[in-house]
Amino acid sequence: MTSNIGSQLILEMHGPDERSYQRMREQVLEAFRRQFRAEFLNRVDEVVVFRVCRALTEGELGKIMESQLDGLRRRLAERRITLDASRSWPGMLEVGTP
Repeated sequence: MTSNIGSQLILEMHGPDERSYQRMREQVLEAFRRQFRAEFLNRVDEVVVFRVCRALTEGELGKIMESQLDGLRRRLAERRITLDASRSWPGMLEVGTP
């Protein structure tokens, strides 16, 4: 399972040293605990909080979206459904700043 819970904290609190990472990690884990019930959390073996140096660029987000759209198109094609997405969507992406 992946989640973006705490992603804003990761962008806001990232720092160059281990201490910064540990503070940020604790905040993210606290947000994680607030989001899910204890019954679910007891079934989770491990939580990995990634270190982030910077937010994704518009180009990187565009590549991810193209990849996801390609996968969706393939799944829809199996059902004989076509998807025609406008090529103007890249300009609509919101790019966060660290």
